[in-house]
Amino acid sequence: MKKAGVCVLLLFVLFAGVLQARTWHYGKFTYKGEFLEMKTIDGEETVRVKQDSDGKVKLLKWKYLSEADRAYVQQQTQASKTVGDGDATPAAASNSKGMEVVENTHRHALLIGVNEYPNEPKLLCKLPSSAKDMRDIADVLVEFAGFQRENIVLMTDDSTEDALKPTCQNIRAQVEKMKNSLSKGDLLLVAFSGHGVVIDLQDETKPRAYLCSQDTSLKDLNTLIDRTWLFDTLDQCPAERKILLFDACRNEFTKDKIDQLASKSGTVMSVKSMTDPS
Repeated sequence: MKKAGVCVLLLFVLFAGVLQARTWHYGKFTYKGEFLEMKTIDGEETVRVKQDSDGKVKLLKWKYLSEADRAYVQQQTQASKTVGDGDATPAAASNSKGMEVVENTHRHALLIGVNEYPNEPKLLCKLPSSAKDMRDIADVLVEFAGFQRENIVLMTDDSTEDALKPTCQNIRAQVEKMKNSLSKGDLLLVAFSGHGVVIDLQDETKPRAYLCSQDTSLKDLNTLIDRTWLFDTLDQCPAERKILLFDACRNEFTKDKIDQLASKSGTVMSVKSMTDPS
């Protein structure tokens, strides 16, 4: 995926869908845009709004806002105070394109890119750019979407930190950490690029979908990320806004098919259900 493509995709998702652009009723006028902050300017309470039409910041005086808009601002301001030490005022800066970007301490991301699968070199082929795509997304989030670099967890094969290699155990640990550390006013983006599989366990009514971690072995489902587990865990995260981006295939397997493919590749394996203790 080209970096420009990543940028367009994320800007569309973040600014068009998640940052909750709204129509502001300001006296006889209306403006559509994203709430940035409320501050005192020349002795008057003023709301800074980033307009959808041109990206410029509009200053709206509090006394002319509708009751609904005032209630919205108070809600957003209160939510921002629930994180950290309460000093969450966004800091405006210009990126390399000259665009104003407002840093927001409430935006967090977990980015996972897996290129190689050493335990399954025949069944899960090497991918050329999954890790690079995640690095590009991290750059885009910082440069265009106001994420702070320290709030982005990047997990790739070539990470120099063992805890940030995208193994099944490490991924689960980071997801659990996000679940337990974020607050109501936060936004969480989880992105995965790598292999995915759908396995018919034949002892359940529906096939299960999995994301393949770096150490995936199809003979042991405990080395895969169960999509249902991921959704359920993130559902317990207090963050009100969550985005999931999956760039993964959905190869369909049954136990018998995996055994057949494995035997052809010279590897003997069998698939067990994660609920099977034997």
